[in-house]
Amino acid sequence: MIPKVSVIMSVYNGEKYLREAMDSILNQTFTDFEFIIINDGSTDHTKQILESYTDSRIRLFHQKNIGLTKSLNKGLRVANGEYIARQDADDISELDRINQEVSFLDNNSEIALIGTYVNFINEHGKKFDVWKPARRHQDIKKGLTKGNCFCHGSVMFRKKCLSVVGEYREFFKYTQDYDFWVRISEKYKVANLNSFLYQFRRYPKAISRKSLSEQLDFHLLVIQLAKEREKKGSDDLKNIKNSTPISLLKHYYKIDRRRIKKFKSTHFLKYSKEALSTNNYTDAARLWLKAFFLEPQKWKIRFFVKQLLNTLIRQV
Repeated sequence: MIPKVSVIMSVYNGEKYLREAMDSILNQTFTDFEFIIINDGSTDHTKQILESYTDSRIRLFHQKNIGLTKSLNKGLRVANGEYIARQDADDISELDRINQEVSFLDNNSEIALIGTYVNFINEHGKKFDVWKPARRHQDIKKGLTKGNCFCHGSVMFRKKCLSVVGEYREFFKYTQDYDFWVRISEKYKVANLNSFLYQFRRYPKAISRKSLSEQLDFHLLVIQLAKEREKKGSDDLKNIKNSTPISLLKHYYKIDRRRIKKFKSTHFLKYSKEALSTNNYTDAARLWLKAFFLEPQKWKIRFFVKQLLNTLIRQV
């Protein structure tokens, strides 16, 4: 029988939290799904953990490492469900998540993509923050002009969207989801549920964000491509070969370097605050320094000191 939902998860060296992530899907109150898991060339004990499960809903694929974007597209191509849901290998879905998302999409035919509110948890599973993204289509569409309004692992969308907007674009090493959601929102209505149905894990290794500068290049490129589509009906990405996002921003789209620096500085500051919230002081300081040297401003010194003091006070 064809399942109602296809849940797609790609994992690379995810042994530490993999069982918790898998169990949160396999124990869902909604049971009519297939669980497509792509082992993207893991070298730890991921393979052994995956193969220890005998649940018939699991469809397991082992492959050489090709990266997240290509792996997710492989999952999309083999998915049979009417709806496609995502799950990340170090996060946790609340047990009624799929049921609530399916119910919403069944009862709101005009909505093509749904996400949820999110609890942020640390490496020990302790909640330290929440995220309540915009819920209504118009608010989300406005928000998407600046940044992502969906937690990737929390989403569910109609498979039929793929025939109109295509898959994840493989140029995007990072922010492939943001680009995908923007393109869906241009053709369909989207929404977020006002329920905390997903636990997104933030921990030192994740927050350090060694590739954050490149991620932000991709982020800004998503915004630029959306503006181009609004003016021309399409963007030129598919016609551009052998380039990097920063090169496209500077040379193809003529984005001012000061704008790029300001954009990155703002986000480095944001992630510095996030690192402090998990007591990761080394990364917080490193990220703040990047923000400051990109765009030196005295208020940023006061901002960091205030955030640091507030964090230390909470520990007392």
